[in-house]
Amino acid sequence: MKLMIDDAVWGFKEIFSDFGEIIALPGREIDRQSLLDCEVLIVRSRTKVNKELLEGTKVQFVGSTVAGLDHIDEAFLQANNITLASLRDAMRTLLQNM
Repeated sequence: MKLMIDDAVWGFKEIFSDFGEIIALPGREIDRQSLLDCEVLIVRSRTKVNKELLEGTKVQFVGSTVAGLDHIDEAFLQANNITLASLRDAMRTLLQNM
């Protein structure tokens, strides 16, 4: 599996290296061409995740390491069966289990 990860994500090598081949780029440099053979995309808010970025790629999972999701077109992901996980979801789960 190939993972495209924003190079500003703290500890990405340690956290994700067991899952496959990591490609790291600055978030603003991640484009459709760089994602063509990646199944996973891990971003911060500086990467706009939408149809223009993902259409025609193999991406099936998007992870956002920030709480806000205004940089992600959630409707597009849902319509295309692309899984989304975010810091917002993780925090909500943790609080519900307290």
